[in-house]
Amino acid sequence: MKFRKANPISLAMLALCLALGVSASPSLLQAESGAASSSKKDKSAKSDAKIDLNTASKEELDALPGIGEANAQKIIDGRPYKSKSDLQRKGILSSSAYDKIKDKVTARHTDKPARSEATTTSKSESQANQRSSAAVDTSSPAKTENKTDSATETAQSPPQKGMVWVNLNTGVYHREGDRWYGKTKKGKFMSEADAQKAGYRPAKVEQAKDGKGQ
Repeated sequence: MKFRKANPISLAMLALCLALGVSASPSLLQAESGAASSSKKDKSAKSDAKIDLNTASKEELDALPGIGEANAQKIIDGRPYKSKSDLQRKGILSSSAYDKIKDKVTARHTDKPARSEATTTSKSESQANQRSSAAVDTSSPAKTENKTDSATETAQSPPQKGMVWVNLNTGVYHREGDRWYGKTKKGKFMSEADAQKAGYRPAKVEQAKDGKGQ
């Protein structure tokens, strides 16, 4: 029986394939073990992550041991929390229920100062707007008064000739023939002597006439 000689090229190819297979196997094993360890790390990191009492959803709180839907809602209603011990201090959870979750929760500080600052700013703006509107409201009666003073009615007739018409708002009196004589809304007829005794003064128009006459 005759044996054929092996082709040197075939032998070289076979050796190369074996070498590659042997070297690839440890690499594959390392990759698989690395993936498994990373997934374990991710799971452990998730399990170690503490739930924030101030931001957690109702479902996250419900999933905590011994909490349930009712206690989860109570925790949400009791926000904000400065520390996790507030759960007991505020009477949200019993001591036994708190002991079950105290290592799984935390209470991170919220951005209250920024919110309070924004609230203070908005309050200041609101107060400023109220003050400006109050100033407008205060000035409007004055304008109304001026309009009332200058508003005219049908001229009233004096009970006696020679009496003057005293404008009670302005403190001046008008003689007969003046355009405001008997016409301002708040006024009364008096003798000129009584008007002067009471401290009323003649209107400027009357004073100008007196000066011209003199």
